[in-house]
Amino acid sequence: MRIAHLLRLLIGSFLVIFLMITVISLFFPSRVRISRAMNVKASQREIESPISDMRRWPEWNPFLDSVATGSIVYTGGDSLSPASLEVNNIQVNWIKKEASELICEMKGMRGKSVINGWQIIHHPQSDSTTVQWYMDFQLRWYPWEKFSSLLLEKSYGPQMEVGLNRLRRVIANNRSSN
Repeated sequence: MRIAHLLRLLIGSFLVIFLMITVISLFFPSRVRISRAMNVKASQREIESPISDMRRWPEWNPFLDSVATGSIVYTGGDSLSPASLEVNNIQVNWIKKEASELICEMKGMRGKSVINGWQIIHHPQSDSTTVQWYMDFQLRWYPWEKFSSLLLEKSYGPQMEVGLNRLRRVIANNRSSN
């Protein structure tokens, strides 16, 4: 009798705590954007070139650092500019390619997608252009997804900063070689 009472108390307590955590997590946003930006002394076209060509991503994108170049599969588009790439069961497809904004969708094995975008903002009154790299995450209502969103900034933000700095160097090297 005591064990049954203790077991009901334990299960009831677990349910109450789970419900409280779920209710708290509902106050977290379902859409999270991580963003980094920097100014580059380059034209819009010079910045767009290494971003829009997926074959050049290993030069500057830190998310491809641990990937062997031969394991990246490029498909679609033409030989100069593929429409998608696949690496480690992650498919990356272009959604939009315009001069001022480039957007692609990354989709993993579980079907969850993350939007990667780059906005290129030219400042006519100066010699620099701002490039902003952002990642949009769409979260479900699950408490563990909502709470894990607190770590997205720490895990992706520094990598994006590294990527933007490498992109600046790639652009500078392209300018000096021309």
